[in-house]
Amino acid sequence: MPRPYHNSLFSCSTDGSLLEACCCPCVVYGRNHSRIVHGNREDYSSCNPWCIAWCCLCCCGNWGWVLQIIDRKDMQKKHKLEGGTCGLCCTPLLCQCCELIQTGKELDYIQQLESVGYRAQPNMTTELRNREAL
Repeated sequence: MPRPYHNSLFSCSTDGSLLEACCCPCVVYGRNHSRIVHGNREDYSSCNPWCIAWCCLCCCGNWGWVLQIIDRKDMQKKHKLEGGTCGLCCTPLLCQCCELIQTGKELDYIQQLESVGYRAQPNMTTELRNREAL
């Protein structure tokens, strides 16, 4: 079952991501794409083919949002995130920077979840343990 995004579309922060997304969106896009495909930041180079492709599409009529739609769809499918066709298309079309920031933050959240794994809560008991106590 799909889960909602953990980060709001307008969760622009003061950690520098807004400045980076506004000044160097092609770099942010390239990093997000690499993380969606590889699942980490280790295989990332700031000047990669996807960064260049996004930049070229933006120079030829601001078409970089098309690549963002493709990546957003891939991320939703790979990580079981909610999202319909309308939101999928409108989000990067209307605010490319906000979409880039949300995608980056969502990937941070997903990576954090995967690194922590499952942790049992201290007060959790199984039904079997409850029966044994009786």
